[in-house]
Amino acid sequence: MSSFGALPIVFKEGGIDFLISSPNKCLEGVPGFCFVFCQRQSLMDCAGRARSSSLDLLAQLKTFETSGQFRYTSPTHAILTFEQALAELESEGGVAARGARYRANHQVLCAGLAELGLRPYLDPAVQSFIITAYIRS
Repeated sequence: MSSFGALPIVFKEGGIDFLISSPNKCLEGVPGFCFVFCQRQSLMDCAGRARSSSLDLLAQLKTFETSGQFRYTSPTHAILTFEQALAELESEGGVAARGARYRANHQVLCAGLAELGLRPYLDPAVQSFIITAYIRS
């Protein structure tokens, strides 16, 4: 979830049936709802398995298809800011450009924290530039 919008995701080769994310984090929107990319058949195979009414993705899809509406009160402000966040992602140059900016910011952050005596918890060879944990040297 945290890297969506800054790292490419290859659905077919990744064998991904469901990807759930939110408009905040790397998309730079605000929290308030989530969105789902999924194989339609995988979602249909989940019929009757939802453990709560509010998290029943299949029922939500059917409501969207019949009325174009959310099943419950829609997070209008979050959806409008999501639209703006997507426009800004596009104007920045897409996922690759956003990722490059985050990578550059991460390098500056790592250098500054090293000067303060902190070091990344993980070896830099396996460390993501999205989320980094630090420990004191």
